Amino acid sequence: MTEIEALSDKIVYRAIREALNAPIDRFFLEKYLHEILELDSEKFLLYNLENVNNTYSVRLLACLPELWENIGFEEMKKLIDSFTNVFSFYAFVQFTYKYLQVDIFEMIYENENVKLSFKKEISEYLINQCANLIMDEDDYFEFEEGQIGVNFQEWNYIKQKLLLDSRIKPATKSLNELYIRLKFYNERYNEGDKTPH
Repeated sequence: MTEIEALSDKIVYRAIREALNAPIDRFFLEKYLHEILELDSEKFLLYNLENVNNTYSVRLLACLPELWENIGFEEMKKLIDSFTNVFSFYAFVQFTYKYLQVDIFEMIYENENVKLSFKKEISEYLINQCANLIMDEDDYFEFEEGQIGVNFQEWNYIKQKLLLDSRIKPATKSLNELYIRLKFYNERYNEGDKTPH
């Protein structure tokens, strides 16, 4: 077991019992922060996205803006290229779209390294989950009231830094625009799978 695996598994196990705001919050993570930041950020992200449920991994990432100090387009693409299950894509899309507020759809759908079967499943899932990709009043409230222990301005700074790379696009805040975009990908990858009625 690697250091990343051991620490990640310990945090998951203890968060269930000790975190004030389920599934995890920054207050709980403070005692592990130094250890986390000494690890390879990309490998830590990959392990948690690949091996832990989406609800937990998305919240874990939302609590750790420091992990993104040295992550840009190339590192994000490398993560995507490394995913071995569709749930990793779901969690990464939800996190990047909702909290980072950047659009990584092209990184996935125009990526030759992502299996066609994953693209089909992702597009089918996301069309039904698009409302969960945009921050709502409750999400903003959690940040404003300090419930997860991170200030949303930290994520806004990281977003602005990422958007300096023209290959990264901002996420739309319009649910209608997002739905149209996801519908396009869903039809593109699932058109041949539909049987006539």
